Amino acid sequence: MAEQGFPDAQVTPWFGIVVPKGTPEPIADRISKALDTALANPDVQQKLDLAGCPPKPASRAEFAASIKADIALWAKVVKDAGIPPD
Repeated sequence: MAEQGFPDAQVTPWFGIVVPKGTPEPIADRISKALDTALANPDVQQKLDLAGCPPKPASRAEFAASIKADIALWAKVVKDAGIPPD
């Protein structure tokens, strides 16, 4: 990306789980806690590591901030590159 004129772009794949807007907080919290529990499991960590996806748990707020930052970054890349929205 740096060679293409986007030195701040770091392409790092990630996986996460989102819920629809309006999902009740107790349900979103329950899902978040279940994910935290799963990601704390050494067997799950090992399998994710072997797949090249080391777990990086984040709070719901941290994950939302990451998504917003990615949207801003890629919107700039698309705009600067003149990519049409079709």
